[in-house]
Amino acid sequence: MRRLVSTKWLTLLVLVALLSSAMVACGDDNSNANSVADGITTTTRQQIIDTHPPAAPGKDQQLIRVIIPKGAVLAPHTHAGSILSIITEGTLTYTVYRDGTATLIHDATGKNPQQDTIKPGETKEIKPGDALFEPQGIVHSGKNNGDVPIVIYQSALMDDGAPPSSPATP
Repeated sequence: MRRLVSTKWLTLLVLVALLSSAMVACGDDNSNANSVADGITTTTRQQIIDTHPPAAPGKDQQLIRVIIPKGAVLAPHTHAGSILSIITEGTLTYTVYRDGTATLIHDATGKNPQQDTIKPGETKEIKPGDALFEPQGIVHSGKNNGDVPIVIYQSALMDDGAPPSSPATP
């Protein structure tokens, strides 16, 4: 278990470092000029890479970009694996219903990251630069109450052939 926790946080740090570099290179002025979300009108899941890590037989690891247009709602759902996410644009209103606690790192890409949790029954806003860890099986939902699309980059480690998400009862 200790190695799994260490691997989880190492993966999060690598993801945060890569995405921090991308945000710095592209500028983080929140203007959404030339955003990857331009022209997207429905919630979209874009697979960037999909691999089968030799150290995790039977597992599928993916890097995914999710775009949630303004006004969109993600119904309660769960994932068949752990998800590490970072928000690069927009603000996600995120609710945990049951079966776990999410870990939120405010300002993960900045100089003063602060760890927080989102427990069942809680709703929190996740902003650009914030990172999120969702354990396998946690029932949660999200929505975009803002004026701009939300862009999320996710690293997912799931069983081979598992669906990206499954509907769940809150």
